[in-house]
Amino acid sequence: MSPALNLSLVVTGMPRGGTTLLGYMINHLENAYCLSEPMGVEEHQLQVASSDEFLDKIRSFFNEQRELILSTGRCVNRVDKNGMPVTNYFKRTGNKSIEHTSQLTEEAVRVRDEGFLLAIKHNAHFLSILPLLCSAPDISVLALVRHPIPTILSWRSLDIPISHGRLPSGEKFWPELADIASSDRENLLKQVMIYELIVSRIMNCRKQINLLCYENLIKHPEQLCAVLGYQFQTPVKFNSCNKNKDYNWGEVQEVKALLRRNAPNTLRIYPDLDNPESSMEI
Repeated sequence: MSPALNLSLVVTGMPRGGTTLLGYMINHLENAYCLSEPMGVEEHQLQVASSDEFLDKIRSFFNEQRELILSTGRCVNRVDKNGMPVTNYFKRTGNKSIEHTSQLTEEAVRVRDEGFLLAIKHNAHFLSILPLLCSAPDISVLALVRHPIPTILSWRSLDIPISHGRLPSGEKFWPELADIASSDRENLLKQVMIYELIVSRIMNCRKQINLLCYENLIKHPEQLCAVLGYQFQTPVKFNSCNKNKDYNWGEVQEVKALLRRNAPNTLRIYPDLDNPESSMEI
């Protein structure tokens, strides 16, 4: 059974695991709105000295954004460069060059009443204090995981910090993550260890969070409605990216070997490494 839902919802999970798409889906629910990686959360994290202070800032940020939406009907959020809701921060053009597609802009927010669900999506920032967020009585947590093979291959297909074995936004309040990032291990091993660390943290908090699997969510978006108790205003439908041709599938055997040696918790929830479309087992 999922935990009871508060009106302030933290959305987090595996980087490149579908959380941006999940935010898009929340914005298609009735009386709900999701902010996608707002700069305010990052600024607050940089300003504070402790995880407890960070939690207080997150709580204040929720209150500020809720009041702003109710008083003005507008909010600053990430959209793609055409002004449409963003489902993926990166896009490959015909020559396979990679473009960052999102930008911050003010947009109209349509909610029914003051009891609307407000969600804020950030991955590493929120994962770094996940146990603390789970203990907050006024905040709920929704986490998303994705099969390790396409996730790690996605990391390696881009040029972002996780492509180099780093998650800087999570390292300040997560010593184990900082230790992996600062080690002299090869990047692929760091990435496998980071994936395992994230899975372990999420599963340790399993009874306190609402947990979804990317592979199931793509096939059955209505699972989000069942978890949150809100209905879609308009139907949504998506295709899985787990067999993306732009990933380097020549690395699969090496990734599998490292997962089998270094990621026992990952193997418990994704035992079928040979099928990148297999669903999480919990």
